[in-house]
Amino acid sequence: MAAEGPRPGRLPARVALLLLLLALVLVLAGLLATVGLGEHGAQRARVLRPSRLSPPAITGVARLGRRLRASRGRWSHRPLSYTYSWRRCNASGTRCRAIRHATRRTHVVAAVDVGSTLRVSVIAANAAGRSQPALSAHTAVVRGRAPTTGSGVQRLEYVFDDGLISVYDIDRAFSLVKTISLPQTDAGIRGATGAPSTHMLFISYGGDGGGNGNGSVLAYDLLAERVVSDVRLPSGIDSGAVSPDASRLYMPSGENSASGIWNILNTANGAIVGTIRAGAGPHNTILSADGRFVYLGGRNHNYLGV
Repeated sequence: MAAEGPRPGRLPARVALLLLLLALVLVLAGLLATVGLGEHGAQRARVLRPSRLSPPAITGVARLGRRLRASRGRWSHRPLSYTYSWRRCNASGTRCRAIRHATRRTHVVAAVDVGSTLRVSVIAANAAGRSQPALSAHTAVVRGRAPTTGSGVQRLEYVFDDGLISVYDIDRAFSLVKTISLPQTDAGIRGATGAPSTHMLFISYGGDGGGNGNGSVLAYDLLAERVVSDVRLPSGIDSGAVSPDASRLYMPSGENSASGIWNILNTANGAIVGTIRAGAGPHNTILSADGRFVYLGGRNHNYLGV
């Protein structure tokens, strides 16, 4: 009788066991890969959430009835929306509590705010999620309404930081009056000059020529508390001077420029209407009280141009 071989359609027990083990290994590998991708995706989402680059700031006078405005601050990863929450704090800006319903970008100072300071918290969000809250510096202590009698003259000191101006009351022991948020000037303020006749402040910021590139001039109305213009120049900038009638702004092309050129700007629109050539490294500018003479200081020049 012939020997009987393996039955058709069935595998030897050892081969079947090996195939079963191989299938289990593949399943486990797939599970581990899925878990790894999930962890990687979560890490990526955390990285892509907005992250604060610079804090928000508050613009306006901390006085009863006045409107304060918050800037967003600067954020990474392109936020799509922002959430605001105003806080009422003690005189030193600590022990803050959220103000009910104060969740807009602006806040009108109320009677309950008098004697306190105010701060604003901003949260940025994008498709990956929400950021951690970013808190502004505190305002000056909120005061009541300004008196309607008297001369109404204030003597104020303006202190410039990149992106922010702090205003102090000279006659009140240099107490902080308000802050002005100008995030455009984060690029670096080089100079500022004012025109009392038009209550206009001109701020030069950005590159001061040469390898530092070109700069800009921003015009800010001190009474209306708004930016009137922001003009990018085809040259560097530095410390300029405005004419007594506020019609012309004499702007050096920057201490790193070898040109020795001062641009003459029309203050109405920032257009260059003329130039003056003086010493190399155009840096400082002073105008005589009657507007007849302009004194031009080149950093890399031994003489003062007039």
